[in-house]
Amino acid sequence: MQHKNSKTPPHRYPIPLSLALATALLLMVLSILPAVQVYELKAYDWFFRWTTKKPAHKEIVHIDIDDRSVERVGKWPWSRDKHAQLIQTLNECSVRSIAFDILFIEPGKELPRNENLKETLVRMIAETFSESPPAETADSGAGTRIHLFRSRIEEEIVDEDALFSEAIRRSKADIYLPFYFPMEALGESSYGRPLPTQPAGGSSDFMNKVRLDGRFGLEIAIPASAELFAPAPEIAEAVTRSGFVNIIPELDGTVRRAHLLWRVRDAFLPQMFFKLALDDLGFKHPALSMNRSILGPELKIEEKESGKNLAIPVSKE
Repeated sequence: MQHKNSKTPPHRYPIPLSLALATALLLMVLSILPAVQVYELKAYDWFFRWTTKKPAHKEIVHIDIDDRSVERVGKWPWSRDKHAQLIQTLNECSVRSIAFDILFIEPGKELPRNENLKETLVRMIAETFSESPPAETADSGAGTRIHLFRSRIEEEIVDEDALFSEAIRRSKADIYLPFYFPMEALGESSYGRPLPTQPAGGSSDFMNKVRLDGRFGLEIAIPASAELFAPAPEIAEAVTRSGFVNIIPELDGTVRRAHLLWRVRDAFLPQMFFKLALDDLGFKHPALSMNRSILGPELKIEEKESGKNLAIPVSKE
């Protein structure tokens, strides 16, 4: 039996509920604003800075090309004979691996064997034109002397790519040189889209040396390009270990993550330092696949010959 004076109780907490919904909506709108995203990224940096105390491994040495280096060695870019000397010096220190984060895309130049080129030329001119030409070519006179002078100049000139390539071949340490993908053609549509049928830049031999075997069933963002900028031909022939060094900064210009793989048609090519890590861990012929774990997608690395396996958590972006 219902009393006549009974009233339907009003909805409880109408103002707090509306305020909560409005606040949630406001936060959703603010979260997509670039300025707010930058502060979120800075908070992310602060969190890891205070929760991650593990120092870098003592066996990893970073060699900087800074202002002091430029003052001592000379203006940048340095000739490739300087990098060849660096390889030789580091080999004397018994290092296991050397990775150059420098692109050697353009063919090198010819360099004088002797740094005192002016003095060398003066000496060569004096020696050449003070000598008597051979009897059988005495009639040609000046022409013979010029030919002799040119031959001596060629003996004093060396190809910097040849010097660098020879240093790579003779190195006991593993040498890693980078290649690069053109970024102007890379956009959101490049993730997983069909690639043009035009051949990729760089020789197929070079690509076969650096590609990895992989199968990827999950939808994951693996950048794709139709071409790459490989090292200069003579250097590419000498190098056996390589990888890309493309980086994609966040909104604030900071790099917080890196793509481990890049696709060129049906080939999956590794990031250079990812490749170095695989080699250092003993993966000689790794097979890569994408799996889904409780924590999300992960890149699985397996090798049947050695029984080695490794799983790396990755994001879909």
